[in-house]
Amino acid sequence: MEGNSPRRLNLMDLIILIAGAAGGFALGRRVVVTNIIFGYSALRYVLNVVETCAIALTIAVLAIGLRQPRPAWPRLRKQPGFVACLAIVFSVVFDAFKALPFFCTSAFHEVSSTVRYASLLNSIVDYRSRGPAVLAAWSALVLSGAWSAGRDPVDRIGRAFGMFWIATFVTVPILVAWLS
Repeated sequence: MEGNSPRRLNLMDLIILIAGAAGGFALGRRVVVTNIIFGYSALRYVLNVVETCAIALTIAVLAIGLRQPRPAWPRLRKQPGFVACLAIVFSVVFDAFKALPFFCTSAFHEVSSTVRYASLLNSIVDYRSRGPAVLAAWSALVLSGAWSAGRDPVDRIGRAFGMFWIATFVTVPILVAWLS
């Protein structure tokens, strides 16, 4: 990256974001099956679709952040937007690994593949581990003195997604309790 000028979004970045949104909506269609099988409410359905799209867009922002031109790795790992996206991806992978035992062992039992995939998707879309992952990552940045917010739109979008996941972690239980 030349000098101190912020990176600008280009056409390829927008294509990656659109592909991420499309992937989120395509995966969100599977949420319909999850809600039918587990009998969730309409509120849970909407939350699952929004969370699925947000996860896909977060992965897309992380991919954009890794594209050239980008800051050098020591500077990139200090940007809170990049760190937030990375923490969210790690929490999604961790949740997927937590669901694997049921996914694998249910293949030997009389559990249909639709139920297996629905339970895997349900555990991946679960919002409860995203907010704490971002809070932990940002706390580590602040406590180590490495917080260095970038001026580029990629870091700003990543910070917005980090704030979204923290807000989701705080407000969804309140909203669910209020509407129940």
